[in-house]
Amino acid sequence: MRVAILVLFIVAILSGCASTPRGNAIIDRSNVLSGDEGLVVICRPSAFVASLIAPDVFLNNSLAADVSNGSLVEVVHPAGRVNIVFRHSTFNDPGYKGRNSFGINTTVSAGQKRYLIMGPNLNSFGVLPVAGFISVGISLTWQVAEADESVIRQQCGTYKPLRVRF
Repeated sequence: MRVAILVLFIVAILSGCASTPRGNAIIDRSNVLSGDEGLVVICRPSAFVASLIAPDVFLNNSLAADVSNGSLVEVVHPAGRVNIVFRHSTFNDPGYKGRNSFGINTTVSAGQKRYLIMGPNLNSFGVLPVAGFISVGISLTWQVAEADESVIRQQCGTYKPLRVRF
């Protein structure tokens, strides 16, 4: 029975919640780009580490969506330079001072897709006995990088994409 409960708990965490549009962004079911638009495709592979955290994604300071564990988000954006920043409310904790966001600058071309892969990186994990109690410490950083379409297909190919536009 304990094993069944543990398995259900792990499956629930790894499945995550669905990404959703945020701010002024709306779901785009048209799958059509105008002549001056491109697509930013953000892949977040499913992982146990930080699975409950869903950072918001901002494109040029406009809130577009949150990026949940195990999700694929496509953002329709005008061609040109774009500053993409990921931020989560838990990063507003004073203990995270100076580490409340992470991001990348890239260029979106008309009619093209710019692929990004993002996720957490567990730097260290420590368990220490402190005053008769067990203390756990985790050092976590987030990373985002440009990727090839083949990497996105391999890591997030089975996910149903959420496409949003402003």
